Amino acid sequence: DLGQIYKTNSMVASALTIALFSLNGLPFLAGFYSKYLIINSAIQTEALVLLTVGILSAVLSAFYYIRIIKMIYFTDNGNNADNWFSLESPSMTNAYLIAATTFFTVFFIIYPECMNVWLIKISL
Repeated sequence: DLGQIYKTNSMVASALTIALFSLNGLPFLAGFYSKYLIINSAIQTEALVLLTVGILSAVLSAFYYIRIIKMIYFTDNGNNADNWFSLESPSMTNAYLIAATTFFTVFFIIYPECMNVWLIKISL
């Protein structure tokens, strides 16, 4: 249960929030860039059915991502004995991995051209 996880482990809660906002396509995070490229190419090729399905699925997924974020910060998990999920502090390796992925997701806000050049070189 993710209720009130920010009180026990704020680093994991903030990293999960940033990752969900990026998947949601919040502008200037890494997920926004990928959704922008897909929508732009659908408009250029005049694939309106694909564009409609893509936008509707993005809106539907945004609803679920925001519900998860609401559970992280605003839902009290209580002291139930039937909670199957308990989050302890991550190991040092996992903490570095979480920090690195969050850094690269947020780094895209500061310097998106670097990521753009890198993605174009990889795709060719």
